[in-house]
Amino acid sequence: MDVSKTFDRFWQASLLGKIAAYGLSPSLIDWVKDFLSERSLRVFIDGCTSDPVATNAGVPQGSVLSATPFLLHINDLLIPGIYRYADDSTVVERYQTPKQCIAIIVMNRDIIDTQNNTGNVKFKCYDINSMCGQNLRQRVMFVAIAALVISVVVLLSSVAYLLNSASLDAYIIKQPVTAMNLIFSLVAASISSYQIVISLLLLWQGFWVNSGIFLCSLWYVSHLSILVVYWILFGARTVICFNENRRIQALLTIFIGIVYQALFTYFCVVVNRYLHSSNQDRYF
Repeated sequence: MDVSKTFDRFWQASLLGKIAAYGLSPSLIDWVKDFLSERSLRVFIDGCTSDPVATNAGVPQGSVLSATPFLLHINDLLIPGIYRYADDSTVVERYQTPKQCIAIIVMNRDIIDTQNNTGNVKFKCYDINSMCGQNLRQRVMFVAIAALVISVVVLLSSVAYLLNSASLDAYIIKQPVTAMNLIFSLVAASISSYQIVISLLLLWQGFWVNSGIFLCSLWYVSHLSILVVYWILFGARTVICFNENRRIQALLTIFIGIVYQALFTYFCVVVNRYLHSSNQDRYF
């Protein structure tokens, strides 16, 4: 929030009443009154100066004392939970549900609107809807594109391995590591096909500003289950590789598993934040 024309709209009578309520000494109040009273304004344009006009509002700009009376003046105008610096204020609140957040915003706006209608200090409100140059909807669209690309790569790799395994001898297929690779590829191919579909749907929903959050909820819940399945697959392959003394393959499996799980865990966090920011009913 920003105060419009801070030093020009300063309400002198209101300040004098407030500093008296703060318990300042009468001599200090008289000193502030003398500092603010009997002031006038003139306009200077192209070498011409207008006649002076008396004013009962505002404080001299450029004075060291001007900021202090202003801060005393607005000290009790806003509810607790805000951070202020001079005439700029930021409202910070914690909430459990989107409805609570909206109620807090409405309450703050009502207080500000009341002050705007009754006092000489006018507030302007600015809503923040982005972070780091991207809003949450843009981040969800990025998640959909990234998940789509990763799923396509996993699907193509799995299908290529399965096609290559069709020509292997039965003895080789019965080897533990090879058998695990076949199971891993079959499951990964199925899961990736599903991920491609729901990621495309999530990307499609991202283009519709007024759409619901059902697809986001579906994507989020599905990937929570997918992460568990992949933990089992990566863990099983790691154990088998260690048992077969294939330590390099085991370490490579651990590395790929950590990277994959970390990426999709971050994607789930982004989608979950978007769901919490939407003022709509959740589907889980």
